[in-house]
Amino acid sequence: MHANGRRTPSLSIVLALAAACAAAQTPAGVVEEELGAEPTATAADAPASDSALEHEAEQAYADGNLPHAMALYRQLAERRSAPRERARLLVTASWLGFQLGDADAARIDLERALFEDPETPFRAEVYTPEFVALHQDALREAVARRRREAVSLFNRSVAEISAQRYPEARALLLEGLRLTPDDPDGVYNLAVVDLRSGDQQAALSGFERVLALERGNPAGVSRELKSQALNNAAVIYFGLGQFADAETALAEAVKLDPEDAKSWFNLGLTRERLDRDDA
Repeated sequence: MHANGRRTPSLSIVLALAAACAAAQTPAGVVEEELGAEPTATAADAPASDSALEHEAEQAYADGNLPHAMALYRQLAERRSAPRERARLLVTASWLGFQLGDADAARIDLERALFEDPETPFRAEVYTPEFVALHQDALREAVARRRREAVSLFNRSVAEISAQRYPEARALLLEGLRLTPDDPDGVYNLAVVDLRSGDQQAALSGFERVLALERGNPAGVSRELKSQALNNAAVIYFGLGQFADAETALAEAVKLDPEDAKSWFNLGLTRERLDRDDA
């Protein structure tokens, strides 16, 4: 459960290790239960025509022709592909609109800018207190909108995974994670897609990232999701012959859910491989 009460459905794949004992490197069985930054650019990276246009906008600003400067900055924002560069230009357009007395248009430009990149540099000391307050309000709304859109994308990805349309699911997950990079359910489901697509290393990195997110914010990752990530990471460790790592993950999983028979079964098989028959 996240701080805002939202729980994105995650797909559970807890794999049994029995088949992996017979098949050397690849976990063969899957048991499923359904649960329900781009590179930044600078003005120097822009085409020559854009550089000239930005110079014209700067000159209009310096000359006090704020309406023309604002229009040029908005036009430039539409022409740039990098989110941070678009955001930078929109923040400037917003400030010009605010100076012209159009607070509503200024807020719209700010929300667009901060939806593109919430971490766009903002030097509060160079603006009026009123504009700084407008920026803070716009930032809250932009972050909330990014969250809403990410949740929608993650939910759509669950349906695509269930239908085994993995390329479509991956595209939705990547777009959602662009909006909320540290969403544990999105990271987990992308690892599920990697695993089902045969990329064990990428899947393992994803499951390990879920565990890292939990260590950084225990309240942000449910016990259920952490247990699933531990089990799936353990299966991959097992298939790679990293039995000690598998045992460590599974031992933690059974502490989280002592009634989970699959975790105990997998732990027993792993300890057998470590020649610890009694354990």
